[in-house]
Amino acid sequence: MINIFSEVSAIEEIFDSGEYPNWKKIIGTQANIYLNIDQATLDRELEGDDNEESFLFLLYHENDAIKRPSAFGDQFQFADNTATMVDHPFGIFILDIDEDKANELGSQYGIQIYSSRKLSDIQDFEIDFDFEKDELIQCKDGVLKGYGFVLNSFKSERSNSTVIVDRNLFSNEERTENVGVANMVRYFDCILPDVLLASFDILFVLESSRKFENETFRLRIVKNITDSIQKLRGYSINVEILLVHRSTVIFEHTHQRRILKNYHFGNSEHGFAIFSVSNQKKIRNDNDFNLQAQYHSLLNTMPRITSDKKHSKLIKRLTEIRIEAERQLDKQGQNDRYYRLYLNGTESALIVNRLLN
Repeated sequence: MINIFSEVSAIEEIFDSGEYPNWKKIIGTQANIYLNIDQATLDRELEGDDNEESFLFLLYHENDAIKRPSAFGDQFQFADNTATMVDHPFGIFILDIDEDKANELGSQYGIQIYSSRKLSDIQDFEIDFDFEKDELIQCKDGVLKGYGFVLNSFKSERSNSTVIVDRNLFSNEERTENVGVANMVRYFDCILPDVLLASFDILFVLESSRKFENETFRLRIVKNITDSIQKLRGYSINVEILLVHRSTVIFEHTHQRRILKNYHFGNSEHGFAIFSVSNQKKIRNDNDFNLQAQYHSLLNTMPRITSDKKHSKLIKRLTEIRIEAERQLDKQGQNDRYYRLYLNGTESALIVNRLLN
């Protein structure tokens, strides 16, 4: 799901200058485009009532793959009311502000923001590892290791929300310590922004295995992962855990575990508890890890199913799960046999993660 909110002048520069091949490919094939223009003006431009040689008319009618732009002018107040950008968690913004201001706001809110006054091409991103059991993952000087090494290049990426689907993430222990909890604390310590003016939303979607039917075990894991992650930064972090019965369709084809972020999509064949508890650079089992921009495959080989389509498909399926879980929890409460939900350590009936709302 690629949503681009932009000044009309920036789109025109992208297509006329030839200096922004990545922007041009993304906008020209997959993106939903929301322009700072009123509906009446956009309609006249696209229908050619005023001038059939206008930029927007030619852009739309000469590019078969491009989606029809939408008018967003009456709501395009992002520069003056920056917090509203968080309401569009998949939004990429090209605003009429200085480049330094765009970088500052992007960092503060975990959002991709560009300056139409000094536009730069959007950049691709991918992390891809194949791991072997007992392999040691670290940089040459040993400073970065484990997830710290794997995720080092992600530090410059924008994000304010994550959903992790891994049915057995918290099922195993090593020397009395939960392997999944230890790995997720390290993972989020690597990817959480240092400063954020919005909350960071995290949702774990897990299988409600027999272990989680034990209340003592369940509450211990919920408290441990919630407290450990929230201590990592000084801003608000929402930690949600949704336990889903194994008969639910979301786990029917989840040999590949999934990560969903604002602008990224990831997977791991055997789950995200990749590293040993006692040695955070040691691989527990043969595994892999991939994290890529949702437009990565679009900018490269153009496979039949692009990463953007996978990103959108996962959003759709998780949103369906959210709706059904909330319906059942509202009806049955935590006694529902198919769903249990915790928000910041407390039972809940509504999922707050902005990626699914």
